[in-house]
Amino acid sequence: MGNAVYHIIFMIVGLFLMIASAADWNILFKFINAKSEVKLAGRYVIRIVHFIIGFLIFAFGFLSISGLSTL
Repeated sequence: MGNAVYHIIFMIVGLFLMIASAADWNILFKFINAKSEVKLAGRYVIRIVHFIIGFLIFAFGFLSISGLSTL
């Protein structure tokens, strides 16, 4: 049961990242590393990359909590 909390946190973080990138929230691009990424690849590409990373984090949490994957 204790590990379920970590899986739920993974799911929430992944969901937040997907929503933030889809809604084009500026909070994702205010960090120094993100600013350099945006200059290098463009804002649209970085939004897609962040969405994919968020999906992978969410999927990992979901699969782990459902028992299909283990840590």
